[in-house]
Amino acid sequence: MRRRWSRSLLTVAVTGLCAAYIIWQIDVGKAVRELGRADYGYFAASVAIMAGSVAPMAWRW
Repeated sequence: MRRRWSRSLLTVAVTGLCAAYIIWQIDVGKAVRELGRADYGYFAASVAIMAGSVAPMAWRW
């Protein structure tokens, strides 16, 4: 049981460190400018594709 907790804690720590590194590398001002210029039609299409692909992937399992 103790091994399980330590492994879970280590997994969460490594995941957190990786996420922190990625966020640290992002230029927030540039990201906001790019999102402001984005074409929302493409965003809506990508969300629709993602939402539509969940059911077939779940059915496969």
